[in-house]
Amino acid sequence: MREFLVLVVQHDPGVASRVEAELTRAGVRVAGPVNDLEHALARAEGQVVDAVLLDLYLPGSRGVPTALRFLGRYPELPVVATAPRRYQAQARKAVAEGARLYLLDEEVGRGLLGPVVKGIVGERAAGRPDAGEDALGPRRMLHDLGNRLAVISGESEMLVGRVGPEDPLAAYFLVHHAATTESVNVFRRYVAARRGSPGP
Repeated sequence: MREFLVLVVQHDPGVASRVEAELTRAGVRVAGPVNDLEHALARAEGQVVDAVLLDLYLPGSRGVPTALRFLGRYPELPVVATAPRRYQAQARKAVAEGARLYLLDEEVGRGLLGPVVKGIVGERAAGRPDAGEDALGPRRMLHDLGNRLAVISGESEMLVGRVGPEDPLAAYFLVHHAATTESVNVFRRYVAARRGSPGP
């Protein structure tokens, strides 16, 4: 299986550097980074990438129209919208318009980026016609379940970080995050035990 390749589109060199470092640590190859939309569109056309981390605030293209322009050209390519916290509302709108999810610049470096991107790319690969005979086999199913749990856990942690203690939903998010964390731990114990067994 080839490595995942993610196109990083980010105008802020500091954020781009942190994104690249976190993805590299997670075993994800990085294309770019590029810092404007025109170069991003050209790079996505000229290079086979599995997903895009798209800064919504680029030179000459700001907000939701940035995501719409990219999604209009490459509707099948998973897009993760990124933006500073002060533009969170625009990031949410980008998701409503077709981006897979959004990530705040301030959340980069928490270890969430790798699992989230791998989960998104894994879901996309599982849906391809050429996924192979193992697509519905036990190993593939375990792989896909692990990806989905990683995405849920990462998004749950982001939710906890985004709400303040005064938010009426804060307690619910904390309980939800604890439950997803425990689900991930149970899954990992199961996989570890399965690897140690002689079964298929």
